[in-house]
Amino acid sequence: MKHVCLLFFTLFVAVPLFATEQAPERLLLNGKEYGMQYCPLFDLDTLLQRQIEKRIEVDPEHIRVMSTGLWRGYVGYWSIQDDYLYLDSLQVCIGVTDNYEDVYRYYGYEDLKDILSAYCHDGRIRADWVSRDSVRVSDYRSERLLYAHMGFSSRFSKEIFCSFRNGLLYSLCFKNGLFHEGVPFDMEQRSALSASFPYDQFPELKGRGSISIYIRDIQVDENGRLADCRLSIGGTALKGLGNEESLTEQIVNWARKKMLSTDWQVYECDGFKTLGYWSQIDLHFGRKRPTP
Repeated sequence: MKHVCLLFFTLFVAVPLFATEQAPERLLLNGKEYGMQYCPLFDLDTLLQRQIEKRIEVDPEHIRVMSTGLWRGYVGYWSIQDDYLYLDSLQVCIGVTDNYEDVYRYYGYEDLKDILSAYCHDGRIRADWVSRDSVRVSDYRSERLLYAHMGFSSRFSKEIFCSFRNGLLYSLCFKNGLFHEGVPFDMEQRSALSASFPYDQFPELKGRGSISIYIRDIQVDENGRLADCRLSIGGTALKGLGNEESLTEQIVNWARKKMLSTDWQVYECDGFKTLGYWSQIDLHFGRKRPTP
């Protein structure tokens, strides 16, 4: 992927038809910033959209830096005040310093008021054109549960759904994706699982690289505990040994026993149950093994 605004890549999400996951819009709500998986400017009149696009492209002092993770060319900063949605500014990446730090240009009220004059109220741009239900707003500081490399695809453990009519917020619903409290399947726990693997029982794998055990198709019982899952293996350590099937079966059996004997934290996201974004265990045979 070509370089562009580093901030956009580190944050994640956006326009449904694009193959690369897009950076989100930003929404300030109750003093906290969220990632809004919706672009309000896309619901503007087409002519106004084109005028805004031209405004941020034709800057005599700067050239807009494009990104496959930000096809729309900007990140909109929005806020909700007095129950109305306002556009505060558009952030555009216009260059990169010698130290590889992104340089931004912000287009605020003074830059856009002539284009969006019909929506200007008391020195601000109020998004009266927005009428949409169930706008997904994610707390990107919470755990990412699901990811797909396209559009606004990420799902997070803490999300809000907002509904607007002519820019007025008339419904707001907080959602926490936690389905069952338990042991978090986080970096610390995955490292602990890796450290507990019986490396000494597999001397033929020493120095042969790594193995990743992927956990998919999570099934939970009525109490929210992990009841079953599909395990598969990838990596270089097993290739060319001749007894890959036997070793794979042994490793999968070990992983299954470990997984089913632990009361994991389980999230529910869009009807699916998951242990988290990184549902895998990594085993390293080509370097110093993790410490139990």
